[in-house]
Amino acid sequence: IIVFLLRMVSALNRTVKAFATAKRERRMQRGLVVLGDGFAAVQAGQQASANRLTKDSYKLLGDSSAVLVLKLVSAKLGNDSLEIQTAAKALLGRPQTELAALRTLAIRAQADGDNVGALRHAEKALASKDAPDWALKMVLDIRISMGLWTDAIAVLDTKLGKTIFE
Repeated sequence: IIVFLLRMVSALNRTVKAFATAKRERRMQRGLVVLGDGFAAVQAGQQASANRLTKDSYKLLGDSSAVLVLKLVSAKLGNDSLEIQTAAKALLGRPQTELAALRTLAIRAQADGDNVGALRHAEKALASKDAPDWALKMVLDIRISMGLWTDAIAVLDTKLGKTIFE
């Protein structure tokens, strides 16, 4: 009788675990579909739908990188400065998404006329191991527009690994 009861408990335990795993997988599948639909809504320019799908994907998938990127592009679609800032700052906390966040923050600062803020974000991106071309271009453009020619040449010297005017 004890062996029978142990087997029943074990079988019941496996069934509960299998049910929980299947439920988690269905939730993940629904989340991925909603996430894809959210990106499609952004691509189609459907702001209200994109916002709703962003919230739904967050409920299903949590704060994964893909959901945070959807939140960012959805906020950009609606030109919601506060939401753009919030989403970008959330992306800053992850090394894989930091450059995307820095680019967004730099472009936003520049659009708002904050060249100092844009320069700060672009310089941070430029200092990263895999410095993107946009960061170098933005740093040079802003420094030149501010009349900081020596600083602009110093950036080029650093990135090219040699002195330009030798």
